[in-house]
Amino acid sequence: MDRREFLKLVALLSANSVFCSCNSCTSSTPRYVRPAKLTQPGEKLLLTNATIIDVLNGTVKEKYQILVQGGKILDLLPWNDEALISADRELNVGGAYVTPGLINAHCHMTIPCSVVTGLDYFMSWRRQVERNAEECIKHGVTTVRDMLAFPGLLCGLKEKIAKEEIAGPRIISSYALDVKGGYGDNMPFIQSQQVRNPEEGPEGVRTAIDKGADLIKIFQQPVSLVLPEKELQLMDVATIRAICEEAERRGKIVAMHHWEIAGFDKGLAGGVSSFEHMATDGHLTEERIKGFLDSGAYIVPTVTVGLALAYETHGDSSWGKGLLAKLVEERSRLFPGMAHEYLETDIAEGLLKAFENYSDPDYFESRHLLPTVNAPWFAGRVGPYVDNIKGLYEAGVPMGCGNDGGIYFVFPGAMGLEMYLLEVIGIKPADSLRMATVENARLLGMENELGTIEEGKTADLAVFEKNPLETARNMFNPILVFRGGRLVYRA
Repeated sequence: MDRREFLKLVALLSANSVFCSCNSCTSSTPRYVRPAKLTQPGEKLLLTNATIIDVLNGTVKEKYQILVQGGKILDLLPWNDEALISADRELNVGGAYVTPGLINAHCHMTIPCSVVTGLDYFMSWRRQVERNAEECIKHGVTTVRDMLAFPGLLCGLKEKIAKEEIAGPRIISSYALDVKGGYGDNMPFIQSQQVRNPEEGPEGVRTAIDKGADLIKIFQQPVSLVLPEKELQLMDVATIRAICEEAERRGKIVAMHHWEIAGFDKGLAGGVSSFEHMATDGHLTEERIKGFLDSGAYIVPTVTVGLALAYETHGDSSWGKGLLAKLVEERSRLFPGMAHEYLETDIAEGLLKAFENYSDPDYFESRHLLPTVNAPWFAGRVGPYVDNIKGLYEAGVPMGCGNDGGIYFVFPGAMGLEMYLLEVIGIKPADSLRMATVENARLLGMENELGTIEEGKTADLAVFEKNPLETARNMFNPILVFRGGRLVYRA
């Protein structure tokens, strides 16, 4: 059995375990129970003594009131306003800092943040899919853009959230198009279709839309990101352009996975709207950065991936230097506790064991049955990765914010960590918060509904005890979260 067949078997077994409804399929943790509703349908809720974060300007508005009804923000008024406000229920937030609900613009809700094997692990995976949704809510993430999922699992998750069986964010979903032998084509059971040439590109877009996709995802990944490494086929510019043109005609955007400058160039030439991750094999020139800025495209840098997948390998002269050393230090300090905070016990313990293995350079010198991160490919790439993020940021390129949650060592709800790592590499907390709210809302085409605290917007709110503009560390754990005006989390 080769690795591809092994992955298919793992995916099939996991899907069977997730959909199993027998009584023996027990969860290691109970479902999260939301707080009781503060208001009934049609009633008004007034949040008082709020410090509102203006994410557009990076400023605060102290002692404000937020009036909510029917899931929308009706009004914002100074708390000492003499005008009487009629409300059915008041909640004094004690001067705490209120931001729009966070948006994770790149995650994978049905992936368990680890490789799992064995029946016990598969049962934990079943519960972990729900946990991914619950932990989003508990950490202030009220909307996610799922960038590829097991379709049956995602459909089931959405249904449970809609029925309020579990707490979870609203989910914007994608559909993948790729060439035969490409990166996406090598992922078993994701929602995808092969396109062999430019003529098949529009048909692929139409199929994606017919299946309910909110956006299209394509790939420019030259080698596998797990060992053993192998070369992958790449989509040409003509096919990329055909897909982007049809998607634009139908009001959809195209997001492209890329890690190298060649893919960056092809995406620009083809008209891609959203670039996922970052070129890491060299430094982007000023000309390339200007071309990107002129294109109006967004980039979602997913800096947490650099934290998750960078490990020392033999012969890596860059290890332990500069910002990489700082990232590794933060990982060692934060990771063990976060694994247990976000994951089922079995999955957390397995992940921490993998982390221990990956921290040994000798581990990557031998062959493994389970898929293993291609650390040698990532070796030495963190420097250009960080420099390119900073170069695009300093040039004023529109940036979204997402963490690739669901992959090894990354959790969909951990947007506070993503913003903190952006801070570590030199992005101001006010800017990373703007990226995670209003810029992400624009990227999703939902700027009229989400992203800012304004009259008429959806009442997605995250409340923090300390000021997020001082450091993104203050955004790790909210004290209150509202989704659509409903209190869904209280610390």
